[in-house]
Amino acid sequence: MKLFPVIFFKIIFCIFLFAFSSCLKKKYEGPPDTSGYDPELKVTSTIAELITTQQGIAIPGDIIIAGLVVMDDKSGNYSRKIVIEDSTGGIEVLLDQSNLYNDFPVGRKLYIKCKGLYVGNYGGNPQLGYTPDNTGSVSSIPALLISDFVVKADYPNKVISDTLTIADLSKTSAAKYLNKLITIRDIEFVDSTVGIPYAQLASIASATSLSMKDCNGNLIMLRTSGYARFQPYLTPGGNGTITGIFSKYKDELQLSIRDTTDVYFRNVRCDGSSGGEILFSQDFSALTDNAEIALTDWINFSEIGERKFTKGTFQSDVYAKITSYGGTVPAIVKSWLITPSINLAGKSNLKLTFRTKDGFDNGATLKAYVSTDYSGSGNPVDATWTDLNAVISSGHVSNYATEWTVANVHLNDTGSIRIAFKYEGGDDKTTTYELGYIKITTD
Repeated sequence: MKLFPVIFFKIIFCIFLFAFSSCLKKKYEGPPDTSGYDPELKVTSTIAELITTQQGIAIPGDIIIAGLVVMDDKSGNYSRKIVIEDSTGGIEVLLDQSNLYNDFPVGRKLYIKCKGLYVGNYGGNPQLGYTPDNTGSVSSIPALLISDFVVKADYPNKVISDTLTIADLSKTSAAKYLNKLITIRDIEFVDSTVGIPYAQLASIASATSLSMKDCNGNLIMLRTSGYARFQPYLTPGGNGTITGIFSKYKDELQLSIRDTTDVYFRNVRCDGSSGGEILFSQDFSALTDNAEIALTDWINFSEIGERKFTKGTFQSDVYAKITSYGGTVPAIVKSWLITPSINLAGKSNLKLTFRTKDGFDNGATLKAYVSTDYSGSGNPVDATWTDLNAVISSGHVSNYATEWTVANVHLNDTGSIRIAFKYEGGDDKTTTYELGYIKITTD
């Protein structure tokens, strides 16, 4: 009979331990959620007022601004900086830290204590940062000091963009939109920048500018970092809206998207075409500079001489190049660059697009052909080739062309085809040609 009180005591003790343990678990489940907390610091200046601060001297007084983050570094298109805006304007904030989006994601409200910081201007674009470097440009706020200046407030907040046209941004009054999130309507990529990567590889160019236009020919450049996660994605055809941060570099209008969800093209293009499906594209960016073009299933063939097409780069441009110039006597050159087999079965309204530049033109030629019976091996001369009569850059006798000539050729062939680019030079005909961004699309 004495056993019963002992068992009863043990049961009560276990229940107590379980209850106590449950309380402890509830108490220490995790840190409190402060995403809705706003310290409500007293704001003493708007961003527009801050931008007028004299540059080159530390900001005096206890100036505090507030704004919403409208661009962070999550996609890699921006690095070590964010953009905040209020109702009066926007400003880049330079922060010497990576993965800023963990603390300062798009939609978070921030307060910035500006005393001791500096206002800068990069190509006409306002910035807020730390001590100027030896060039006079403001530097990034050191990682260890960020919390001294930047105070987090509530998150998330809805970020709303103004909807504008390119023409609106060409006006003097457009300065108020610098570093603000905007949406541009009735816009499309120009023909030569449809169906190509948003940016060159970072090893080629730190950033790439692609031309966009409206139906009146007004232009703006889409600026994308080579480190952006969406760098290799291909630009769409069509026409529609694009959202991003508006900036300027000197007189050039620029836009930077946060990721490709900012691009919404569902309308027909200005010429009435749909922009269509991209069936084939090549930009040569994956190759080594000055090496012979060697891509899977491509043919780089020397019919006469030993010259072949090689990869070239200049600034952010990448291309295949060919010339008979060089050596004591110009080489006799007949060379072919031929695409892999491209299956067009069941497709219609087909268009081939590519771009060229010529340099020191003195009579050598570059032509584009199509074949339905070249097997991909042996001498291409033995196959049947049809001249596409494409527009090729020409006439630059004392230098290189500064602008690309874009060829748009409608293809009538169906089934499997190959496109060839044939160069002929020598006997003092030594023109250099550059060939880039080859693609086939449906209209």
